Amino acid sequence: MLNKFKSFITFPSIIIIIVAALVSYSQSLPLIKTFNFEYSAFVAILLFISAGLLTIYYLRKYKSIGILLPMLLMKNKVYLFLLLLPLILSFIFNILFQNCPISKGLLFYFLISVPSLYFGFVCGVLSFFISKKFSYLLFVGSLLLFIMLPLIEFYYNPQIYFYNPIIGIFPGTIYDEDISITNSLILYRVFNLFFFSLVLWVMTKIGNKKSFNRYLFLSLIAITSITWMFTKQYIGFSSTPIIIEKNLKGKALTPYYKIIYPVSIEDDKKRLIVLEHEYYYQSLIYKTKLKPSELITSFIFKDGDQKRKLFGTKAANVAKPWLSQIYLDQHSLSGTLEHELTHIFAAEIGSTILKITPNFNFALLEGYAMAMENDYSGFDLDYLAVLGMESGYKIMIEELFSKLNFFGAASSVSYIYAGSFIKYLIQVYGIDKVNLIYQDHDFEKHIGRKLNELSIEYNNHLESLDYPINSNRANYFFGYKPLIAKTCPREVADDIKEAWQKYSNENYIEAKEYFSKIYSYSKSFSSLLGIVNCNSKIGKEKESKQLLENALDDYKGTSYYFSTLLNYGDQLALTDEIEKADSIYTFLGDMIPTIRYYNLALTRKAMISEGKGIIINYLQGSDFDKYEIIKEINRNKLLEPSISIMVELSSRLNENIYLFTKYLNQIDNLDETISSNTAYVLSDYFYQNYKMDQALQYAQLSIDKCKESYRISILQSHKNKIEWIMQHQNEILSKTKFSIVN
Repeated sequence: MLNKFKSFITFPSIIIIIVAALVSYSQSLPLIKTFNFEYSAFVAILLFISAGLLTIYYLRKYKSIGILLPMLLMKNKVYLFLLLLPLILSFIFNILFQNCPISKGLLFYFLISVPSLYFGFVCGVLSFFISKKFSYLLFVGSLLLFIMLPLIEFYYNPQIYFYNPIIGIFPGTIYDEDISITNSLILYRVFNLFFFSLVLWVMTKIGNKKSFNRYLFLSLIAITSITWMFTKQYIGFSSTPIIIEKNLKGKALTPYYKIIYPVSIEDDKKRLIVLEHEYYYQSLIYKTKLKPSELITSFIFKDGDQKRKLFGTKAANVAKPWLSQIYLDQHSLSGTLEHELTHIFAAEIGSTILKITPNFNFALLEGYAMAMENDYSGFDLDYLAVLGMESGYKIMIEELFSKLNFFGAASSVSYIYAGSFIKYLIQVYGIDKVNLIYQDHDFEKHIGRKLNELSIEYNNHLESLDYPINSNRANYFFGYKPLIAKTCPREVADDIKEAWQKYSNENYIEAKEYFSKIYSYSKSFSSLLGIVNCNSKIGKEKESKQLLENALDDYKGTSYYFSTLLNYGDQLALTDEIEKADSIYTFLGDMIPTIRYYNLALTRKAMISEGKGIIINYLQGSDFDKYEIIKEINRNKLLEPSISIMVELSSRLNENIYLFTKYLNQIDNLDETISSNTAYVLSDYFYQNYKMDQALQYAQLSIDKCKESYRISILQSHKNKIEWIMQHQNEILSKTKFSIVN
C-alpha cells in the first residue's frame, strides 16, 4: 500500500495537485474568479512555472536534449492534462456560482494561457541546455527576469501597461473594466511564438555538445532580447515620452512645467491650460507647504481613447510622482488637474521608491489629494461625508486606512471619507503634522493620538456639522457597488462596447438583442439604457415603459434609481400617459438627488404645461432640436432650471460663444432671476471659453445667491482661480514658449 502511494506521489502529480489547489482557491478571489482576462493571466503564470519545472524534471531524468521529441510523445498527456485542468475547473465553478458568458474568456485563455505553457516548456529546455546542474535555478532566474523587466519599463516610462511573454499584457495599475483582445496583443503573441519556437529549434540542432555554436547562440539570444527592449516602442508595444510627444505634437514650456498637448487644440484652450497649471502650482504651494524640486511634465491627451493607446487607461487620470509626470485628457482636465498635481507635490515627502505613502496606503495617498481639492462633484467633502454617515453609508476610518481596504468599498465612499478625514486633521492639527504622517503613516507619533481615537474625534466633528440630510442624494453618490462585488465586470464592459457599436451603426434590432442578453445575466444599468434607446428607434416605447417600471425596484436605493425614474417618465410621456409622466417628474424633482436632475425634471414639467406635443418633440429630437425647443420656451418667460441644460447643449453642439452670449443678453432680468447653481454653470461656461470678465461676473453672482454653506468653499475657489488668472495671465504667457514637436 505504501509503495502504491509513493508511486502515485510523483513530482508531476504534486505539480498538478498544486495547480488544481491554486485554481480552486482563485475562485474565492475578486476578479480572478471570473473566467476572463485576470483568470487567464493567473493561470498563465501557473502553467509557465509548472511546464518549466516539469520539463527540467523530465530532461534531468533522461539526461539529454536529444530525447526531447520522444519525451514529448511519452509525456504529452501530462502537459495536456495540465493545460485543460484550469479550463475544466473554471467551467465547473462558473456553472455553479457565476453563470457569466465564457466566449471572451475562452479567447483570452487560448491567447494568453495556452502559449504560456509552451513558453514555460521552452524556458525549461533552455535552462537545461545552459546548465544541467543549475537548470532549476536558471529557470527561476528567467521567471524573475520576465517579472523585473516590465517593472523597470513601468518605472521609467510613462505607460502603466506593459506586454509580457507570460501574461501577454498587463493593462495597467488603474482598473478599466473594458479590456479587449486587440491586434497589438495578437501580434505580440505571434512574435512570442516565433521567437520561442526559433530558440527551441536551434537548441535541438545544437544538442548537448559544448561548441562555439552553443555560445554564439546564447549570445544572440541576449543581443536579440536587448535589441527588442529598445525597439518595441516603435511598433506600439511600449510608450516613451518621445513617442507621446510625437503623437500629441503640441508643447508649452513654462518655468515650472513642460506641458504636452494635442496640437489641434485651439489657442485660447492652450492658454487656459497653461494658466490653470500655473494657478494650481501656486495654490498648492500655499496649501501643502511643499514645492516640487523638478520640472513637472503634464501629458494632456485628445480623449480617453488616445490616452488608453499611449498610456494604458481610458477612464482614469493618473500621476507618476517618482517621474514628476501627470497624464490627463483634455475633457476632464479642469476637474482632476489639482488632484493629480497634489500627488506630484506630495512626492517631496513620499517615503517609498515611488515617492508615495508607506506600504502603498491608498487611503492616505488619495485622501491627501482629496483634502487639497475639497471638491467632489461640486460639494464640500464634509457635507458628503455627513450625508453618507446619516444615510447608512458610514465607514470605519481605522479599516479604511489599513491594508487595501480602500478598494473594498465603492470608490466614492473611499475617496470622500479619506479626503474628509485628512481635511479634518489639517484643520485641527496643521499641515506640517499631516505631512509627517504622510511619510510614515504613524498618527500617534506625530499627533499623539492613535488612529481609532482620531476616528472618534472625526465622527464627533461630522455630527456637529448642521447640514441638511437628503438620503436620495446620499444614494446617488454612494449607491454604487465596489469593483470586487460587480457581476462579470469584464464581460459586461466588453459586450456593452460591442452593443453600443452596433447601435452607432444603426443596427438597432441586433444591438437590442445584445443589450437584452447583457441585462439578463448582469442587470447592468448601461444595458438597460441600451434597450430603451433601441426601442425608441424601432417604435417600442411601451415595451421600454414596462421594462423601466419593473426595474425601479431593482435599482431603488442605488445611484441608478434616478436615471431610471427620469427615463420611466420619458417613456410615459412618449406613450401618451402625460399626467403620470408629470407626476414622475414631480417625484424626481422633489428628491433633488443632484441639481442637474432637479433641473431636468422641472424643465420637462414646464414642457408638459406648454402642451404634450412639445415634450414628445423634445424627447424624440436631436440635441439641436432640444436646444431650439428650450430656447423657444424661454422667449416668452424665463424657465430658470433650463438655462444650465441650454449651456450643456450649446457646448455639445460646439456653438459659437458669441451667438449664445447674444441669446442670453436678450433674456430680461436674467441675473436677478437665476439661481446660484445656474450662475456657477454660466461662469464655468465662460471660463472654459476664456471669457474671464463674464466668468468672474457670474462667479461672484453664484456666491451672492448661494444659500448652501456646503457649496460656498467650492464657489469661492472657482472665483479665486478666475481672479488669479486675470491678474497673472500676461506675465505667465509672456514666459511661456509654445512650440510644435517635429
